[in-house]
Amino acid sequence: MFPIYESTLSFAEISDYWAAELNISWEKVEALLESAWWLGEILGVPGPPTRLALLKSLFKRMRDQDPPRLLFITPDSKPPAKIVEQPDKSLLINLRPDVPVPSDDLGTWSVETCGSGFRGNG
Repeated sequence: MFPIYESTLSFAEISDYWAAELNISWEKVEALLESAWWLGEILGVPGPPTRLALLKSLFKRMRDQDPPRLLFITPDSKPPAKIVEQPDKSLLINLRPDVPVPSDDLGTWSVETCGSGFRGNG
């Protein structure tokens, strides 16, 4: 075991410690930790950001991007086609993940209503 003297560690610090032990890159370890946190499989120190706060923040930021990197899909919206044939017969493939959310009104969001958003669709 590693000698750790801090009572809390960041994902970056944990990744740095475990990358050599697991024989994978620290980036991969950090991505695994972040994924587990996002899915609620591990918990961190209480306090910001919560998954709900982060989802709301991403929703707000994606509204200002053209095109957005994440597609937030409400029950009233229609997701764009994943594959669109162009006039020259080439295919335009939409690789952006769809994130289902309960509505465009962030005030109505809760951990319960955003459960499918935490899991995502794509």
